Amino acid sequence: MKQVVENVITNDIGRAITAWILVFGCVFSALVYSYFVSKSIFQAFDTKRFTVETSELSEQLNALEASYLSLQNSATLAQARSMGLVETSNQHFIHRQSVGQALSLRDEL
Repeated sequence: MKQVVENVITNDIGRAITAWILVFGCVFSALVYSYFVSKSIFQAFDTKRFTVETSELSEQLNALEASYLSLQNSATLAQARSMGLVETSNQHFIHRQSVGQALSLRDEL
């Protein structure tokens, strides 16, 4: 086996083939490396963009929650009647029953 490898290395055609294999291996490695570097750069930009979008959506959600709470606190019976809502005389309430008798940390109504 050692003689076969030495014969290939000493042979001119074997040297040329070995050199081309090394060149193509280096070029392929450089291309794969540049591909993964570019992917990681684009991933970093996307992460930054998503962080900004998430903070903007969080600000919008906070504004909507604040307006909801202000509207909820300002609702009156007179305002409901002006919108056409009436109070019912036959009230039915729905209660959720406990699923089992096991000890649970859930807050059952």
